[in-house]
Amino acid sequence: MKKVTCITLSIIFSYTQASFNELNWMRYFWATYQQSSNNYEHAQQWYKELFDHSPSVYAYKGYVHFLDRIHDYPQIVRLSKHMSPTSTDSEIEMILARALASTGDTKGSFKKITDLAAKEPTNQEAAFSAAQVYIQQNNLEKAIETIDKFLNKVARRPTHFIFYFLKGSVLAQQSNKAAALKEIKESLSIHPQFDKAWLLYAIIHEQVGNIPEAVQGYSSYLKYTQEPAPDIEQHLQQLLFQLKTLQTSSKKPTKLDQARRFYKKGNISAAYTAIKSYLATRPLDIHARLMLIHVLQLNEQYAYAYQLLTIWSKSEPDNHIWYQSIHSMAHATGTWGTAYTLMSELVYIHPSLIAHHCMAEIAFKSKHYSQANACWQKVYDQSNDEYTKAYALYYQGIYALSLKESKNLTKL
Repeated sequence: MKKVTCITLSIIFSYTQASFNELNWMRYFWATYQQSSNNYEHAQQWYKELFDHSPSVYAYKGYVHFLDRIHDYPQIVRLSKHMSPTSTDSEIEMILARALASTGDTKGSFKKITDLAAKEPTNQEAAFSAAQVYIQQNNLEKAIETIDKFLNKVARRPTHFIFYFLKGSVLAQQSNKAAALKEIKESLSIHPQFDKAWLLYAIIHEQVGNIPEAVQGYSSYLKYTQEPAPDIEQHLQQLLFQLKTLQTSSKKPTKLDQARRFYKKGNISAAYTAIKSYLATRPLDIHARLMLIHVLQLNEQYAYAYQLLTIWSKSEPDNHIWYQSIHSMAHATGTWGTAYTLMSELVYIHPSLIAHHCMAEIAFKSKHYSQANACWQKVYDQSNDEYTKAYALYYQGIYALSLKESKNLTKL
């Protein structure tokens, strides 16, 4: 009789355990289903119920990814204390590092990142993050060593442009400009539209006195950047005026050369006449057109300058420099209202990211707050850059605060 009772209890226990595991599997299934449907509130409820019933160690991975998505980093840190080595991998380790940093444990975060990079030197995210950690610690040699170790162990890929750029920026900090330029050129050979590499390329060339290359760098930066850069544009115009002609002394100076000389001497009227004469034969010269806008700005001929910018923007809608020039001119002259009228038309014709970005700032400055908020939303939706997205959310937050929309402000 005792033997039969033991067998019966064993069967009941096995059945109960199987049912228990099956219920946990169903809880995990529904949690991940709701997560994939972006129904985070219901997903959170299923995960809570799952973790109230001693889930498998493998459930931790899904839950940590979910918590990372909703930025609940304190909960990730609490959860990590119960995680076994079998429930983590390199992705989870990087999430834990972010969680530690977000909750104030910078030292713990740095250690996790550098340990993972040392353990997995071919892990791209770990290597890049570790290099950034070493840069923050001013351990530049270790940063270069980490980058080199990664690049030497993996096949070249399109995403590696950022490593060459990062190494170039470190070498520039060490005043090794020749080596820095070599790395930056390597980065640009992989990603020719990388705006930040063009900017560093320009800065280094300007530092060593190579003005033509600096002009090329700044021009390329303005062409590819998705952000208004009035200060860079103004600086480029100044460099253009300083640029010495590469022609031999036996050749006759062009009208553009004459315009630059007149400008240096403060003869703005003569510079205007010369640049107009030059553009009559070379109407598409970008540098000459930018100089004309600057001269018109100095002469306070704002209406004519805006008229030209309108024509050029409509004929070359993919050239970002015209939208940036409108923003730059409004910034320098305070003519935000005129710029708003012009950009309202242009952004409707060509609703690009840079057009919306310029329009958002112009609308904000001209006190068209509702329109500015709508454009910031467009910027957020169109941009892939985290800094630009954060910038857009910041201004949307200001708008929500002005309307006392506390719920929307918290969401932003």
